[in-house]
Amino acid sequence: MPTRDQTDYPYLRAWGAMLHSSTAYIDMRVAQAREDHAPRDVTFYCDTFEDDGRPEYAAPSGRVWRRYDHWQVPSVTRATMAACLHRYGVDPAAEADPAPQWHWLEVAEVAWRGWVLHRTGNVLGRAARVVRAIGDGAGAPAAVLWLPFTADGRLIGEGCTSAGQARQAVETLVGVADPNVAGPRVCHRQLPGGARTEDAERQPDIS
Repeated sequence: MPTRDQTDYPYLRAWGAMLHSSTAYIDMRVAQAREDHAPRDVTFYCDTFEDDGRPEYAAPSGRVWRRYDHWQVPSVTRATMAACLHRYGVDPAAEADPAPQWHWLEVAEVAWRGWVLHRTGNVLGRAARVVRAIGDGAGAPAAVLWLPFTADGRLIGEGCTSAGQARQAVETLVGVADPNVAGPRVCHRQLPGGARTEDAERQPDIS
C-alpha cells in the first residue's frame, strides 16, 4: 500500500517545528487537517472565528483553521517560518497572494496608526491617521485627517478627509489604481476592546 506524501501541509508542519512541538503532536494535527480537507497553508486551529480580517477555514468538524498570513505575522516569525518551510521546498514569498492588500497597523511607541499597502512582501505606501483639535481648550472637538505617504516616507499632496481618499492617492502614485483591474483589498481587523479598523469616523457633534 503506498504511503502518503509526508510533505503535505508544510505550513502546519513548519508551524509545529517553529514551536518545537513533538513529532507525534504534529502528526496528529496533520491527520486532523487531512480529515477536514483543510487548505495546505493552515497552521493551527481554534474553536471559534477570530473575526480579525486574517484568513481562516471553517471545517464541518467545527474546527476553525487559521491559514498562514504572509503579512500579519511579525518579521521574526516570518523569517523563522521561511527557514522551516525551506526544509519542505516551500518558498512562502512565492506562494503569497500577489494582489496588493491594505492592512491596518498601529505603532504605539510613536503614536502612529493607519493603513499600509503591501504586495508580495514589499511596502508600497502608507495612509496615516492624524487627529487634531479644532479650536482651543481641553474640550475642543477633534477632527481626523488622513495623510498619504510613499514607501520612503514622502507626503503625497496635503492630506485627505477620508481613509479611502488617502489610500487612493497612494494607489494612483504606485500605479495600482487601474480602473480595469480589481483594486487592492482592504483587510479590516478586530481591535482590542471591540473596535474595528473601519473607515467611517465618528465625528463630534459641534452643533
